[in-house]
Parts: sequence; structure tokens; C-alpha cells
Amino acid sequence: MSLIPLVLVLFFIAANIFAELMRKDLNPLVDPMSSYLTGPYGAVQSASYVGLSVCLMLLFPRLSAPAWHISLIVAAIAVLTVVATKWIMLSNSTQHASLERIHVIAAGLAFLGVTIAEIVFFWHTQYELLSFAAPASAVAWSRLAPTKTALEEKSYAALICVGLLVITALPLHI
Repeated sequence: MSLIPLVLVLFFIAANIFAELMRKDLNPLVDPMSSYLTGPYGAVQSASYVGLSVCLMLLFPRLSAPAWHISLIVAAIAVLTVVATKWIMLSNSTQHASLERIHVIAAGLAFLGVTIAEIVFFWHTQYELLSFAAPASAVAWSRLAPTKTALEEKSYAALICVGLLVITALPLHI
């Protein structure tokens, strides 16, 4: 397997950590990941989302997911990135609410789509027990997270990234 997907997932993780450490105007425990798409270091954060999309496209043959599934995930990531940069900067409450809804739906599709692709990947390999690890961990953490927005979202994203790192690193024996 190429190292490019591995590097792209690591870049996504590093960019998120970097943005959260550098942005003193936001609170990592309260502000969701999309809050970091604007302002200082927003371009780095946006580039990490693009990198994650490229990673998923490169992993497409390995994930055994249909092309429409990966396309939906990539489109959802693009929409949530673009919409977030507009939504955060709007002051008009009607437009703000509409864009926030679109952003939340796109984020949900991206999270769910990648999770399903990971579950299917693990289920169809000798590592089928791992197919239960990410969703079980996400559900457990969502029940235990002290703040129900940012920490829940970030822990779920971290679990997805761990799954992608495992997928890029595992030898595949079907």
C-alpha cells in the first residue's frame, strides 16, 4: 500500500491538533472542529479536509466500498468544509441557521459514511472483530463525554482516523 494515504491521515490529525493549540480565541473543549476552518490557520485546516478526501479516494480500491459511497463521503466533506467557512462568518440568523443545518447533515454523512466503509473493510478481512471496535468505542465515548458537542465530535473523528491508519497499515489477507 502506498504511504500517501497514511501521510494524509497523519496530516489531518496534525493539522487539527496544530489549529487547536494555536487558536487562542477558541476553546478545544467547546468549539467543534469546523470552527477552526476560518480565521488564523483556517487554510491549514481546510487543506487537511482536502487531504482526508484524497486519502479516501486513494483507499477506494482497498475499502471495497462502491464508488458512489466514497463519492458521497468526499462530497459531504467538501460541502461541510465550504459551508462551514460561510456559515461561521454569517450574521444573518436565517441564512446562518440554514447553512448550519446543511453543515450538520454533511458532517453526519461524512462521519457515518467513513464509519460504514471501515466496518465493511474490517468485516471482509481476517480482522472482522475490529469492525465492532470503532462504533462501540464511539457510542461508549458519546455517553461519557463531558461536553456533548466538541469532545464527542473530536473523539469520533479520532476513532475514524485510527481506523484509517489501521486500514492503511494492515496487510490485507482476504
